Amino acid sequence: MADDVMKPLVRLYERPVKGMDAFLWDSPWIGGMAKEKRAMNKRLMTRSLQSFEMAWEGTGLLDAAQKVAVIIQETLGRPNYYFYPDDPLELLLIFSWDGLEVDELVLDVERAFGIECDPNASESLCPFYQYTEQPTFGDLIRWIVAEMEKKRVREKAHAETWRHGEGEAGGSEEEESE
Repeated sequence: MADDVMKPLVRLYERPVKGMDAFLWDSPWIGGMAKEKRAMNKRLMTRSLQSFEMAWEGTGLLDAAQKVAVIIQETLGRPNYYFYPDDPLELLLIFSWDGLEVDELVLDVERAFGIECDPNASESLCPFYQYTEQPTFGDLIRWIVAEMEKKRVREKAHAETWRHGEGEAGGSEEEESE
């Protein structure tokens, strides 16, 4: 049983492509997405804090994972935040009828970590918007930590530039006329 608890979440239902089943898929009460959400929540309830910590052990990402997982739990109403690195992000982000929860979730994560997840950037690797790559929760956490590091490096470089150019800000009139 302990081995089953450590396995990542998997999709139980395939999205139908046509007919009434496809039409009802997004129904918040009877559709396949609702069934998937209930099944996922039931599987999450079998996990413990100890298994969550074991899943992230040795990655150096436990604090960031816990912070994001709590945001997901609170925003999307999950029974707990015990998400493993290999859990498909698609399943964790199953939302209700209007889907605004995911937009709120992205904003909350951006604010919590001081990063930006731009879906319009052509080079965007933000897992929130990678529908074809099927990112995992671990991919999201690694992306967030990498973005935080990039921001830290940019800010440090900006501070160094400002410090070295402090007395030269604006330049002299001679430099401006050249």
